[in-house]
Amino acid sequence: MMRSYDFGALPVPEAFQRSLASLYVVKCAPGGGWGSIETSEAHWYLVRPFTEFLAGLDDVPPDVDRLTTTHWNAWRLSLPPRPNGYSKYASVVGLLQLDPRLAQPVREAMAGQ
Repeated sequence: MMRSYDFGALPVPEAFQRSLASLYVVKCAPGGGWGSIETSEAHWYLVRPFTEFLAGLDDVPPDVDRLTTTHWNAWRLSLPPRPNGYSKYASVVGLLQLDPRLAQPVREAMAGQ
């Protein structure tokens, strides 16, 4: 059984869409951590709000490698202090940290939470 996701529908620049799609492939592959369609779908609905937040910024990062600690911290602070907020946070961290281009200061900001 397979599920497809339209990364082109995410409101971030095309390069960022491609990067997220590539990271999804890694997570959905055997041994990648997401062993079911339900899991990948749940993460889709958690990652989408992150892209919507980025799209609303004045300085939308064009790709993962241009994400800054300012972007990250602003998004983190926008999350509700409820389990759903933490789920969004954990999902995005788990995905973005797979990208070797993610800046070290952003990785440190992610780890500090």
